[in-house]
Amino acid sequence: MTWAINEPKGEGEFWANGDYVGWEEALQHHYDTDMSDAEREAVTFGGRMMPSYPSEKFTKDLGPLTPQEQPKTFGFQGSPPRKLLGSLIKLTSRLLAVDQALKTIIETIEPDKHQMWPIRLQYKNGDPYEKNFFGLVIGKHLNAFDPDASDKEVWHERRGRFNVRDDTKKYISGLALRTDNSAHLWREKKLRSPNVFISDALHDRIVEAKLRLPKMYRVKDI
Repeated sequence: MTWAINEPKGEGEFWANGDYVGWEEALQHHYDTDMSDAEREAVTFGGRMMPSYPSEKFTKDLGPLTPQEQPKTFGFQGSPPRKLLGSLIKLTSRLLAVDQALKTIIETIEPDKHQMWPIRLQYKNGDPYEKNFFGLVIGKHLNAFDPDASDKEVWHERRGRFNVRDDTKKYISGLALRTDNSAHLWREKKLRSPNVFISDALHDRIVEAKLRLPKMYRVKDI
């Protein structure tokens, strides 16, 4: 069986309000001092470095981030989280982050497939958040979504990309995916929302460990 993860769309226990600290400055330094002419040209627009250019790699099949491209610190803005953050959260530019427990599960069930690195979450005064997190770039991208086998009323298409009409269980459960059971965690290439999916085996380990994740809905397997 396959499960869709309904990514959070508002601030709360699964979406931290804030921004990366020192990231753009580090990217600019890397751009100015370390890149070859060809590398620099690829991320230049209007004679300047494209701001936050690696963020495309957070969600698209563009390969892993280099160490210089990885955000290292995320600072909360506004009020601190009212609840303890869950095991899977979304940061700025749709970067996902996981806690130690979920990181261990992912590395155990699907080793060497996904990129994870320490990312420090901190309050406005610089104090670290109570829990350790790791940035996550999902390394598998599949074309498993089958619109013809899905319920017609649950999705719509625009320019070759698909979205569920409403992010509720009624609609998401009508989506159909054609998988070969070789993947446990992946992003869909043509289905924009929902975009992250997990296998039944990974879902069971998450539930067994009593981890808190955004809502997960079972979809049709064909």
